[in-house]
Order: sequence, then structure tokens, then C-alpha cells
Amino acid sequence: MQLPLDRPRPSSQTHDGAFAHVDLPRSLTDPLHALAKDAGATPFMLFLAAFNALLHRYGGQEDILVGS
Repeated sequence: MQLPLDRPRPSSQTHDGAFAHVDLPRSLTDPLHALAKDAGATPFMLFLAAFNALLHRYGGQEDILVGS
């Protein structure tokens, strides 16, 4: 998938990873938990679906494979 880049990438891939910790306020997470429950899903499933929708929007591909 070709996604828009925020900066030039090196010619050789390093596979170095990173971790970003984000605290979401309860005023946001409570409605998301309720939405997931109403849909018969877990919050993880809800966020994964949102991530897939984001990848589709920016990548323009119909078939998206995300491992978890």
C-alpha cells in the first residue's frame, strides 16, 4: 500500500519500531465503549475497524490486510 509520507524515508528499511502512549479522556472513551457494546463488539474491534477505514481512505485500496 502506498501511503502519503510525512518525510523522506531512507533507501534501506530498518524495521525499527516505536511506541506511543496516548491517554484518552473518559468523555471520549465512555461513548466509544457504549458504541462498541451496542454493536456487539469490543472496543478493540471498534478501533481496528476505524483504523481499516483510515487506511482505505488514505491508501485508496479496497482490500486491506491488518495483522493483530
